[in-house]
Amino acid sequence: MITLWHIAEVLFGVLLFAAWVWCMVDWVRGGCRIPRLVHYCALSCLIVGGIISAVILRTGGFSLGMIFACTLLPPVLVYVLWLWCLGPWASEHNQKK
Repeated sequence: MITLWHIAEVLFGVLLFAAWVWCMVDWVRGGCRIPRLVHYCALSCLIVGGIISAVILRTGGFSLGMIFACTLLPPVLVYVLWLWCLGPWASEHNQKK
């Protein structure tokens, strides 16, 4: 039962990540431009998270699923926080003033 639960957990995480990527691609194709700085920040978070996760995995600290979460969560949060705080409607709001 634990193995089945673990497979369902991993599958759910992969599906959420795929849905997020699909939404981002659709959003950018729809005309919303994400600033280059946001992409650079997300890539930096991905690289740093990967390095830290590899070091922790090497020392035997986390499981493999936790490593993937620690590596992929920071870049996703960069995009989510940009969308939430400084998204396209913030620039539209500033132009109306």
